[in-house]
Amino acid sequence: MKPSLASALFIFLIANICFSQNLVLNGSFEETVTCANDLEKFNKNVKFWNVPTSGSSDLFNDCADFKDVQASDNYQGNQLPFNGSNYAGCYFYGIDDYREYIQGELSEPLVVGSTYKISFQVSLADNSDMALKDLQILFSDSKIKSWGTFHISRKRIRNKKTKLFKIELSNGDYLNDKENWIELSEEFTATEAASHLTIGNFRSNKQTDIKKQRFIPKIRKAYYYIDQVQLIRMDQPIEIEKPKTVIKEIPLEESTFKLNSIYTLKSVLFDFDKATLIEKTTQELDELVTYLK
Repeated sequence: MKPSLASALFIFLIANICFSQNLVLNGSFEETVTCANDLEKFNKNVKFWNVPTSGSSDLFNDCADFKDVQASDNYQGNQLPFNGSNYAGCYFYGIDDYREYIQGELSEPLVVGSTYKISFQVSLADNSDMALKDLQILFSDSKIKSWGTFHISRKRIRNKKTKLFKIELSNGDYLNDKENWIELSEEFTATEAASHLTIGNFRSNKQTDIKKQRFIPKIRKAYYYIDQVQLIRMDQPIEIEKPKTVIKEIPLEESTFKLNSIYTLKSVLFDFDKATLIEKTTQELDELVTYLK
């Protein structure tokens, strides 16, 4: 059974509301320059994303011949993508404050004072002997660059004029699930007109809340897979275009519609390859609406 016009338009509207609001460009890391067939290929390969430090964040994908970077089975463990064929991977805790980050671009700057919801999927890699209690996201009004492989702090960001604000994401427990993806999400109010976001752990080792995992050898690291990064504005009104045609009131006695009869609408036409009604062909619909009222 073919869906009615009203059903099709409703489905189209809901699909656009659900999927067009993500402000993070390439949030599932599917758009790449080439297939990442080696390690340390995240930077300059994943479109709209980069690595803001000297760290070497990774991209795992199904197209790779090199086993170490395959999505399902790689040098850090085994995990299937949450969405699509690719996902990212970072050391969020390492010896001597070693850190890795990924920085993404937004489709439009945040509106100061507006409410947003940020969310992404994480999974602790099998070869990790540490788990973190939370992760953080740093929002900035420009792309940031930090020297070294240490945790990012204000003093390490090269452009001192960059406006920043940070939020924390946690599900209330240690992020130690190695079998499943865990969603981290948080609603917040934008305090700066940020155009970029950076995901990672911005604390030093001493400041990081960690929990040891049963894993030998003990190498003191927490490596996480990341997928499906979404940022949605929560208080943005949905504008619905007002109909251009004005329904004319037609007296019931002049209506061509009668009870217990079958009618075929012959003059209802659409623009070519579109769901837009031709304005001059809506008279029959106007009459039907008036009769139903």
